[in-house]
Amino acid sequence: MIPRRNFLTNSVIALFMATGLPMAAAAEEAAPLSVTVSLLPMKAMVEEIGGAHVTATVMVPSNVHPRTFEPSPMQMAALESSDIYVAMGVPHERNWMPQVQAARPDMPVLNFIEHVPTRTITGETGADTANQAPDPHIWMGPDQLREMATALRDALIDLRPEEADDFTANAEAWIARLDAVHAEAKARLAPYAGRTFLVYHPAFGYLGDAYGLHQMAIEEQGMEPGPRRIAAVIEAARGQGIGTVFVQGGYSEDEAKTIAAEIGADVVPLPTLPEELIGNLTYLTTLLEASFK
Repeated sequence: MIPRRNFLTNSVIALFMATGLPMAAAAEEAAPLSVTVSLLPMKAMVEEIGGAHVTATVMVPSNVHPRTFEPSPMQMAALESSDIYVAMGVPHERNWMPQVQAARPDMPVLNFIEHVPTRTITGETGADTANQAPDPHIWMGPDQLREMATALRDALIDLRPEEADDFTANAEAWIARLDAVHAEAKARLAPYAGRTFLVYHPAFGYLGDAYGLHQMAIEEQGMEPGPRRIAAVIEAARGQGIGTVFVQGGYSEDEAKTIAAEIGADVVPLPTLPEELIGNLTYLTTLLEASFK
């Protein structure tokens, strides 16, 4: 008689041999893909579309601005186990992407900005912008988010084709949720089409384009505004009847408060690197709607 333990062990081994699937390979296939993303807004998208088949790690901590970030030796070492790097396409990524690619030259890189329609910081689109830098804040536009989700789905399928059905279903659900929020935002902001909103850093151009709104920025060409620029913004804001000055985290509120005091406006904080992209669209819609009333 074969002892029960030996019988069960032999049966399991026989099953793997019959299917041609080595036990080590089965265990390896069950491990989720390791995805490293540059910025916090990308993490939730990766986790929702990848589902149980991925784990996501953020390169730039939420309390550090990308312009000052330098990867630590521990982060560089962690890239050894990453299956793919997902970049947003912001200029500051150029500060650390050479290190990432030197550490893992064989690692696939998905750069979202290469997969979406872009504009310039000042709002130009089309062929005339070929030699101009694109506005990197693509996570603020619903059309761009839809293309990002599709590109991510395809990249994950390339890495794990056997999970294609799950990645496709998850991406479709994510896009459907985005489309519903986008439709609601469009209806809520339609009465204010053509209006202008004032921000410190010009990160909301794609959002404005989606809803027929105009972004006016205090900052100009990435530089803190001087007295002449502040005076010009005050005059323009008065002409537009602006009652709210939006300021993103990580930027000085001093100039915004000066302008707000001159035009009788409120200073309202805005998230630039939100934790959840679709929920952020609803939140921004609420803030913009309130600022126009």
